[in-house]
Amino acid sequence: MWARWLALAATIWTGAYVAAYLVLVRHGGNSPAWWYIGLLAIGVAPLIVTVAGWLSRLALVASAVVLALAMLVGLLSIGIFLLPSAVCVIVAASLMKPTSRTVSGVG
Repeated sequence: MWARWLALAATIWTGAYVAAYLVLVRHGGNSPAWWYIGLLAIGVAPLIVTVAGWLSRLALVASAVVLALAMLVGLLSIGIFLLPSAVCVIVAASLMKPTSRTVSGVG
């Protein structure tokens, strides 16, 4: 249950980050880097799936990797503000119990 709440918090935080990024870039008279927005969307997609109820540790790990990459790419501007999202996703992934699957005929 906590994993879903943390994924929701990371989704909301990342959405607010995107809004702030767009406002700051447009205020500076520049156009936003749409590839960066796409990278963030790729990082949020697994979170939305997790919030919808399809819990997957692999999805959370993938999201954490993409959000951490986006944070590093944007570190010279406002990228550090993605840190809470990445931390929430890492904690959510660590809280999930690994699924126990048995192979037919074994175990």
